Amino acid sequence: MSEFESRWHSGLSFPHLAMKRMTSQCKVRVAKRTRYPLLLSGVVINFLMGVMYGWGILLAPLEGFLDLPRSALSIVPGIGLMCFTLGVYVHDPIARRMSPSVLAPLVVLVAGAGHFLFFLLPGYMSLLLGPGVIFGTAAGIGYGLSIAYAQAAYRKNEGLAVGIVVASFAASGMALSAVAVTTGISQAQIPNLFGILALIYLVVSPLLWKLLNTEDARVDQNWKDPAGSRIAMGKPFLGFGIAFFAFCYIGLMIMSHGVAILRELGAADHLSVLAPFVLNSGYLVGALLGGVFVERSSPKMAPMIGLSVLLLGLLALNAGFPVGVWIVAILVLGVGFGSTVTMFVTLLAHRYGSANAGFLFGRLNVGYGLAGLTAPSITGLLYDFGGSYRLPILAGATFGALGLFALFASRSSDKATVSEAAGESISPAVHDTEKTKETRHITGANRNE
Repeated sequence: MSEFESRWHSGLSFPHLAMKRMTSQCKVRVAKRTRYPLLLSGVVINFLMGVMYGWGILLAPLEGFLDLPRSALSIVPGIGLMCFTLGVYVHDPIARRMSPSVLAPLVVLVAGAGHFLFFLLPGYMSLLLGPGVIFGTAAGIGYGLSIAYAQAAYRKNEGLAVGIVVASFAASGMALSAVAVTTGISQAQIPNLFGILALIYLVVSPLLWKLLNTEDARVDQNWKDPAGSRIAMGKPFLGFGIAFFAFCYIGLMIMSHGVAILRELGAADHLSVLAPFVLNSGYLVGALLGGVFVERSSPKMAPMIGLSVLLLGLLALNAGFPVGVWIVAILVLGVGFGSTVTMFVTLLAHRYGSANAGFLFGRLNVGYGLAGLTAPSITGLLYDFGGSYRLPILAGATFGALGLFALFASRSSDKATVSEAAGESISPAVHDTEKTKETRHITGANRNE
């Protein structure tokens, strides 16, 4: 049979092959079109949850409205931060069991309910329960979901996608600060402000449902990660945890005491008050570039370099330098602090597989909660004890050096995991490819063995 006849006789399969090829092309087009809703929803969710970073703007008006001392009001962000940490911790198992089109709008709705509670019943207890417990927990879950959606949206540029989502969290606090400076917030307007925030969340929630309902993203409720718990108990991950705490401790110390540190060094008031803005500006840059830096450089060296940059910025806050150096140091500290999440999320995905990244980041984020509880208070106690910020800065540098040592020690303990052996892993929240099923089949087989 000639080559032509062979092709002719096999022509019956041409329509089938053509249809299969067209279907495959359609799937590719759908995948390209539908990855954008995931990234966009992650940006929207994190922007809404980022008002947590604008708490300092509301502190003085709340103090007058509720007629309470600042120490009592300061408990609210502490409670919110603890609940935020809890939310990030539990986001991964929740995301594995609920569709994005259901979970994302629900989280936003619950966050809005926290604000609405204070608007409806303005008082200290409703402030603790609403913006503190309810909103804090929803914000933590939403934060974890946003990162998971960013990872699922862009596989090849995962670091940049995660950076965009994390940057939107900081941008929210900056936007709230700009609104407060422009319009001013009086004591009487405080309940209405929380009511407006609740209304925004209520409006955005169904829009998110509409946005994510077009995404062909299903969650396998029966699949469970076989390696995440074992990884979290290993020596390398412990080194990551210590380093992550060091990153967060230094960043939150400057976040809470940066203005006072610059004033003690001799900066004029109009310059010292720029500390939060400069720090958050650097945070945005660091959030955008942290994951990209891991992807473009050595993943093992990236966190060591980032922590070294933080230490240099911290040590530059010295009375022997001119004011301009102090401002640059605050900017550098912001870049280092902002790179923390994107750097470590990308590093976890690179080292242990994307399927484990969400679970492990939830455990790693405990370090953020511990730093949030200890950095502001220890810095204040050491300042009262020593009469200056030299001792707190030395303490921060000590934690940074400990983090560097932990990273160096963990480099020699890198072991292959089940997820790495299975090949390219998937996001903990979303999957829509045949490769995902194949990966899960392999990991399931390994677990059964």
